[in-house]
Amino acid sequence: MKDFSRKQITMLEKTLHDKIAAYEAAHKVAIAYGGDGTVLDIVRQTNGKRPIIPIRNYSCCSTHADFLDKLLDGKLESPLKLTRCPFITFSYNGISDRGISEVTLKNADPTSALRFDLSIDGHPHLKNVISDGLIASTTYGSTGYFKSISRTIFSCDGIGIAFIAPTQGINNLIANLSSNISITIIRETDAFLTADKVSQKVSLKAGDVIEISMADDAVSIFGLSEFHCQQCRALRHSSYEDGQEIQDMYAK
Repeated sequence: MKDFSRKQITMLEKTLHDKIAAYEAAHKVAIAYGGDGTVLDIVRQTNGKRPIIPIRNYSCCSTHADFLDKLLDGKLESPLKLTRCPFITFSYNGISDRGISEVTLKNADPTSALRFDLSIDGHPHLKNVISDGLIASTTYGSTGYFKSISRTIFSCDGIGIAFIAPTQGINNLIANLSSNISITIIRETDAFLTADKVSQKVSLKAGDVIEISMADDAVSIFGLSEFHCQQCRALRHSSYEDGQEIQDMYAK
């Protein structure tokens, strides 16, 4: 393996940056070179108005190790598939935000659980839920926080609802894409409301209602299947027990 000096590395990074900038300008897209957080940052910066090509910059399988070089040099064997990733929104007491991954309601005090009722499309679904919170996920976000809670991934169009450390034996669920989800607070408390990575601390009173639904607009993402490659995922999420590698159970 060839060793590079800091100066050489800086020059290589600048060359790559310039090539990416030139490609973005020529094709009117944004290249998210990093991970999911990089994609979410670009969505916020552009308000979802610019198409995105997400590319992993670490732990890539042999097929995708040189994916960026092939893209920039015009050597991809087939065009990248377009996926439209809709926004999910929340609104509460004049506060609203949105993201393409998830909306999260979480207690601000780890010693005090949230208490709330859950309704879907105006119909009561669960009463007196006691938990650390709730996550409402899009299909795009289902492989992240939603998966870590529910131990499942969903690929159908819908809103995944997972409960964070509930005291009751309640099931996670998938609501229709057109559903309106209402969370009615039962007990006064402080909590965090998050859309993707941006949190706002709110004071909740009994009777307060948080509304969650999908927005009409969406973000255009090219090459999502390459970005979510299962072989790449296995490299990133493998762990070790007694010296033996354990691969991500979702990397098939």
